[in-house]
Amino acid sequence: MKKIIIHVGPGKCGSSSIQYFFKNQKNPCYEKLEFIQLEPQVINKLNHINVIKNDINYFNKFIEKALKSKDTLIISHEYLFDCPNAIKNICNISRNKVSEILIIGYSRRQSDFLVSTYSQWFFRSSARIEEVEGTLIKNELEPIHFNGIERHIIASIIDDFYSARQLSDMSILNWYKSYQAIERLTSSLKVKIRPGVIPNKQYSINLIEDFCTKADLSIKTNVKKATNVKSNVNFNRELIEALNNATQQGLNTPTPHQDNNYLARISDKMNILSEPSCNFLTILKQYIDSYFLNANIEFCKKFGIDINYFEVQKHYSKTDIMVIIKNEEKKRISNNYATKYYRLLSALMAETCLSLIKER
Repeated sequence: MKKIIIHVGPGKCGSSSIQYFFKNQKNPCYEKLEFIQLEPQVINKLNHINVIKNDINYFNKFIEKALKSKDTLIISHEYLFDCPNAIKNICNISRNKVSEILIIGYSRRQSDFLVSTYSQWFFRSSARIEEVEGTLIKNELEPIHFNGIERHIIASIIDDFYSARQLSDMSILNWYKSYQAIERLTSSLKVKIRPGVIPNKQYSINLIEDFCTKADLSIKTNVKKATNVKSNVNFNRELIEALNNATQQGLNTPTPHQDNNYLARISDKMNILSEPSCNFLTILKQYIDSYFLNANIEFCKKFGIDINYFEVQKHYSKTDIMVIIKNEEKKRISNNYATKYYRLLSALMAETCLSLIKER
């Protein structure tokens, strides 16, 4: 009985932790399994509606080799979620080689996802920064009165989350719509689709345990502790803000996938300024979760997920939130928010630069 498990991500939904666990734990389950993290170039080739013969032959041999001495193959990459045709073609190529195909993916509150993707990629994407600033200006908002994450969220609110699309230009924030698309493309291939949510503090199991439950895998007792892995790279929020400003000014800054380890090392050396207007960010996030609530309810009903995971504390309409944004701007203009915050930020960056020079 051979089985393929396709872990489709998406990014910022625990993918790095799942990949880290299976790459660093030798034989973590009682089943004989092989774990392979696909290359984005391979996924791009498989994402065409009509895959060319050479790519089909390559992937055929790839699967046969992986399953030669194993019963279960886990194929993983977060980019797969942006490439539903690749998922379909992997299933199509694999279906005659295995008795079961499982598609497993994750989700989280859209507000947290949007903040996380900004803090990983979008704060240093010059094209997206320019787009976001243009959206605010067109809607008579002055970007300088809001920090980077606020600008990103406000632009997304204005254009109904077009600005929050992936770097690939794929829009995936509506989990119900995204998983439905995968289901529709694979409906004739007899695969099982098992979406989930990143377990929070209310859950009795962690992400790796949840993944193995969905994959019908049994974790060995001696590696239970290793399932608590967290493999996320987090950057200091002031460093993010400074790099966002530098990118906007056209300075030489890392692109979305460059120098992550270096930025993480700098982050470890930095202090954190007091959170500016954190209540405003909380309100923006509540609007995001209000916007997606109905779709999230349908998603939960469809795939047997706890609806309470996506509960919203306070609901806001788009009219409500735009009034709040305009009033926040007026308040910040009157108390000179931008000058105060960016003077503190420049002082912090100077302190960090000096500490790094002394360390060297």
